[in-house]
Amino acid sequence: MFVSPCYRNLANETLSLLIFKERSSKNVNRRAISNLRNRGAGDIVRKRITSAIAASSTGAGTTIPVTSINSDLARTTGTEFASFASRYQEFRVMAIRVTFLPRYNVSDLSGALPLGAFLVGDYIAGNTPISANQLLSDERSVSHTTASLFSYEVTWSGNPNAKLWNATNVAIPTANLYSVVYGSIISVLLTGTVYYNLIIEWIVEFRGSQ
Repeated sequence: MFVSPCYRNLANETLSLLIFKERSSKNVNRRAISNLRNRGAGDIVRKRITSAIAASSTGAGTTIPVTSINSDLARTTGTEFASFASRYQEFRVMAIRVTFLPRYNVSDLSGALPLGAFLVGDYIAGNTPISANQLLSDERSVSHTTASLFSYEVTWSGNPNAKLWNATNVAIPTANLYSVVYGSIISVLLTGTVYYNLIIEWIVEFRGSQ
């Protein structure tokens, strides 16, 4: 399923990588966002929902715990979701993109940037790993041995149920979820330290004006 640590193959999907492609021109960027928002049939609209979190090492094991960023988090943590939920009855999540921004002002116990294996993968439904060892053994996961800027994207193509509509005030059923999962496997990090800031983007469709 995984193509590269930066970009996913979205062939045969209604969502294009152009949705996420960085633009050097502000005018071009505005047009791309406008086209994205206006695309769709009838009263279906697409919106970019965002959130930001930090990936920190634990206080005991000094690893970065396995964390799942799933499609329903657009509803519960997305900054812009509530304003659209008050205007539309149903939603579905087309894609998730997580950008990992390293904190270069921190180091691991050896004095370098984070070492060991920082792993990122994607999963469907409730089939997310409960440990970094499980994430490591999955062929879909990607390993980063030093801190670097990268993005990981996944679309609803891996889970047909993800295309089903959900009420905006109700959680997405487990069977309909998909997610980006990350965590580290080697305990060489400083205790309780932020190593990455994460920018999360969901492309969400809404329908049924209230």
